[in-house]
Amino acid sequence: MTFAETRNILSRLTNGELGLNRLSFDFHDAKAFSRSPWGPAMLLIIVRFVILTCCAVFLANDLMSPWSPAWLLYLSTWNAILTIIYFLATLISSTVEVVHECKALTEDKGNFQEEYHVSRTLPGRTSTGLDVLEDDDYDDIPTDDDSDNEPFFLESPPEDQLPWYMKCVWLLFTVNTNTSIIVLVFYISTATVYQPILVCFYVSMVIFMMTETAMSLVPVRFLHCIYAYSFIVLYIGIKAVTMTVSDSAALHNRILPCESFFNIYGWRDYSDYQRTGPFNDYLV
Repeated sequence: MTFAETRNILSRLTNGELGLNRLSFDFHDAKAFSRSPWGPAMLLIIVRFVILTCCAVFLANDLMSPWSPAWLLYLSTWNAILTIIYFLATLISSTVEVVHECKALTEDKGNFQEEYHVSRTLPGRTSTGLDVLEDDDYDDIPTDDDSDNEPFFLESPPEDQLPWYMKCVWLLFTVNTNTSIIVLVFYISTATVYQPILVCFYVSMVIFMMTETAMSLVPVRFLHCIYAYSFIVLYIGIKAVTMTVSDSAALHNRILPCESFFNIYGWRDYSDYQRTGPFNDYLV
């Protein structure tokens, strides 16, 4: 590959997927989150309803376990809550879109029947409903010569048709897709004892978001991963502040950090916390 070819490829990437304009949430299709390329919108509604139900069951099961305020600091909890919000929002948007399409189809059918009934009673109609054109009527029909003289304009699609609330849903999709993968990888790489229910939960979250990506027309942009990792940085900041407060309280009360009120990784071994604890905490 020559230098010129390499430069052309990099130029296309820079102007295309890696362009700064790809950081925005502008999209030309307002119904991208309400339709599926693989079937009717009702199929997408059913899939999203099943996923939403499974997420709610997983979260309810997690809540039924021994609960503490530290539960609110799990990254997996944040991911589950945001995933439920995302699928609830997309389920509502898909349902509303189907209702509007059915209503519009019913109105169009009624208007067509009314126009057809009126056209049957107009003068100049035969019993078959066809027009009886007079010689003068043919003068109004445009010919090819007339159409050639008219200028032709190719309309470009509008840049952005996505409402602001669907842009928020798009942001949730980006954050949840990346976070679900991070949670699964971090749990598998750091847990000393694997709990089957947690493994099933984390794997399911990844599968749910991959299914949503494949089943819907949700656009995927490479540079949007910046928003996902900004969310992770926000989580790490909140976690660091909370653990600092927790460890200070534990030191003041002369107890181990693992016994403190805000211990957020109960499955970890804190016996050697001073040497390995901080490194593992910030590894995420």
